[in-house]
Amino acid sequence: MAGRWLADWAHLVTLAGLASTVWGISLAWTAAVNDYRTFAGRPVFPRLTALTAWFRRHVLRQRREVVVLGGMANATLSATGTLTATGEVGLPPDATPEQQFEYVRERLAGLQGELYRLDRSVGETERRLSQEISQIHAESQRRDDELQESVRRVATGSVKRELKGLLLVGIGSLLTAIPSLFG
Repeated sequence: MAGRWLADWAHLVTLAGLASTVWGISLAWTAAVNDYRTFAGRPVFPRLTALTAWFRRHVLRQRREVVVLGGMANATLSATGTLTATGEVGLPPDATPEQQFEYVRERLAGLQGELYRLDRSVGETERRLSQEISQIHAESQRRDDELQESVRRVATGSVKRELKGLLLVGIGSLLTAIPSLFG
């Protein structure tokens, strides 16, 4: 009676070990295949994939899947500028030194005003460009963070499945070996 119970127990433990090993191998296999497809961009066994597609299409009479890609582009164009046209009346050829001095003084005052306007315009442009650069930098940083998170999620999710599969293979191997130790 005890011998029969031990034999049944040994079979159950062996079957549990086999099931655990198969489950672990399948977890590790699917994780590795998903990683390969994600990073290589193509199937692991292209001929098997083509054969499976042919079988589905011709034998099972399944229709092909259609993938519709959509997208949207956005562009912004901005331009600023100032166009100034000035005309001057020159001095008459017989101008007096006082008239020449007054002309030079007015001309210098006009140039000083123009320099002030140009300086203010350069300052405004510099502030605007600085803000745009800050926005571009913030957007770039946000996208970089998203990419890093995506890579981290893919890598850790895959490794987690592979480790679970490896653990199950180890448990299955141990369970399969137990009956031979007591048999």
